[in-house]
Amino acid sequence: MRFVPLGGLGEIGMNCMVLDFDGRLLVLDCGVTFPARTTGLDVIHPDFGWLLDRRDQVDAIIITHGHEDHIGGLPYLAPALNKPMYAPRYARELITRRFEEHKYVPQLLEMNAGQSFGVAGIEIEPFEVDHSIPDSLGLIFRTPVGQIVHSGDFKIETESSRFARERLQRAGEEGVAMLLSDSTNVMREGRTKNEDTIEEALSAVIAKQPGRVVVGSFASNVRRMTALLRAAEENGRRVCFLGRSVERHGEIARRCGIINAKRQLFVDKEVAQRLPRNQLLVIATGTQGEPTATLGRLARDDNRYLSLDEDDTIIFSSRIIPGCERAVFDMMNVFAERGIEVIDRRDADVHASGHACREEQAELIALTQPRAFLPVHGTHRHLTMHADLAEDEGVPQVALAKNGDIVELTREDIALVGQVHSGRVYISRGMEIDAATRRDRRLLGELGVATVALVVDKQSMKLTRSPTISTKGVLNEADHAELLRDGERFVAKELARFAEQDDLATMRDRARRSLSRYLVRTLNRKPMTMAIVLEAS
Repeated sequence: MRFVPLGGLGEIGMNCMVLDFDGRLLVLDCGVTFPARTTGLDVIHPDFGWLLDRRDQVDAIIITHGHEDHIGGLPYLAPALNKPMYAPRYARELITRRFEEHKYVPQLLEMNAGQSFGVAGIEIEPFEVDHSIPDSLGLIFRTPVGQIVHSGDFKIETESSRFARERLQRAGEEGVAMLLSDSTNVMREGRTKNEDTIEEALSAVIAKQPGRVVVGSFASNVRRMTALLRAAEENGRRVCFLGRSVERHGEIARRCGIINAKRQLFVDKEVAQRLPRNQLLVIATGTQGEPTATLGRLARDDNRYLSLDEDDTIIFSSRIIPGCERAVFDMMNVFAERGIEVIDRRDADVHASGHACREEQAELIALTQPRAFLPVHGTHRHLTMHADLAEDEGVPQVALAKNGDIVELTREDIALVGQVHSGRVYISRGMEIDAATRRDRRLLGELGVATVALVVDKQSMKLTRSPTISTKGVLNEADHAELLRDGERFVAKELARFAEQDDLATMRDRARRSLSRYLVRTLNRKPMTMAIVLEAS
């Protein structure tokens, strides 16, 4: 059998792998990632071209859990395939909501830990793992080349653990041909903190605060949400959900029976401001410094529902995603300047990762005793370090792949046997944005744009008035009016050098290049330049 990763190898997020069982294909997860620099972009998903060319061979899409880097790409793939999807309950609720927005009704089937089902002629058994979103699953595939274990996103807690340790140990004793394992935290030694420890620390921190407490957390971390609800109750506070995604996850968690706190514990956002300051706990979105999310608005004091005062407290119960450091630290600084206390994981045990550290990754290898190993979910450095760990743990056959590689597993060996087309698709407001447009957006943001407008008599191909230059993001026009007038004279002079203009298009191009030369000469900068030609009436 073969494995073809289309996303998630050599990068963080955008997880998507195709499993090829003698020509029958299963899609395992279908995620997105988010651009570090937006330039108007919303999400990035894998290039599905190779897969769509083989849509008749696809039997199903299998989803391990409900994080965006595992389900966010479904609206861009599932309608084109129109195949059954299998997902655990919580992910199923999230996917259903997502497709309601896209006016598509999927064939969405629920799968549960310990309940095997058959697809593409093989048997698939989900098993439960510890992670930061409810109903997270790993998968055991029973295939002609042996049992294959996919960890999904996981960690192994030492207390209150859901991790199917005994089931995986039994699989290891039966024989595991190959283990595919999450590499996200391979650079961190030891073990991930237990959520029980985080709950105790959060409750202790909240107990000391004199004013309002706002906790920023990943909206999908429902276990953290339930811990905060218990902490609020212990400390005599009522809870307000603030932010669309945290409100959505709160609603789904109630529907799934994960949150069963009394209604009296909650307070509507419309009245939260009127509650005594020492009686309010807010669970908010925006931990990565997103300017339009709740924490960003609270920092600027422009949230319509809540305004913070001195001696209120912000707790960041989250990690900083690489690339977001500057935005997060700037936001923390704004809170601090306003006299609002900021607490994060450096000050107290207020966050634990949802991904296994090295000791847990080694434990999974020891439990399953695989013949072959393929690290997944991470940058090339993550994958390399995880592959080295597997070799140190005695796995005899270790493969290292990147997106587009074809990895073949036989009864004897594992090898890279070819490549398929892979890549990234950039989406803005539901529309694909090509490379040339992304480049233009980047240059517009970095350099600005200057435009020269011409009014031309088409019969004589002569200007009927002086050119007009306008700029955006280049300079302050009010302070540089004389420079712009000089530029207009320069463009007119350059056009006058050509007694006979070929056509309007040629005239437009000469004007644009003249403007560019002038700005480089006078400003030592080269913004994007444009020329507009209007015919005189």
